[in-house]
Amino acid sequence: MKKLLLLLLAVVPAWAAGFFDDFDGDRLGAHWSIGSPKGAWYYSVHDSLLDVHGFGAYFPNQWIYARVGAFEDFDLRARVGWIQADSPGQSLCVWLLDQSREILTDMCYRLERLDGRPITTISASVAGGPRVEMPGPADGFHDFRISREANQFRAYFDGRNILQGSGTSADARYVSLFFRGTP
Repeated sequence: MKKLLLLLLAVVPAWAAGFFDDFDGDRLGAHWSIGSPKGAWYYSVHDSLLDVHGFGAYFPNQWIYARVGAFEDFDLRARVGWIQADSPGQSLCVWLLDQSREILTDMCYRLERLDGRPITTISASVAGGPRVEMPGPADGFHDFRISREANQFRAYFDGRNILQGSGTSADARYVSLFFRGTP
């Protein structure tokens, strides 16, 4: 089984303090809501990590989300990690959603198997705008960052700009973490 780890998540508007979670303590903070009541996932919160261990057999998707203030401009940063194993496939996505919970922008890590070989990809996209997909790196911790200023989006992976362009002007109202696994 592949482990998906999330170390730090912060979303801030350009003008003020915003949403922040460093996963301290031993459980998810009260600001998080579970997205899929059908989904079974096994996780722990420890040592400033949200550590996802596995998924249920019948509905291997799970997401959590937190409401944030209405952000026109924002800077989302997440420190994420993964450990490859024998799992057939896994995904970890960081999303910003609008009021109707449609995805405004996202950044994802995916593992798939092709003829038994692991294939990893990193993707970033903006609703109504650009999308990029590139080969993913090996195990370890990596930095996701998505920002919007004056309707110009930028996505960074480990500090490198991988996407830029314009897209939707809807306000960000929710931050969500999406996990998909194979039991």
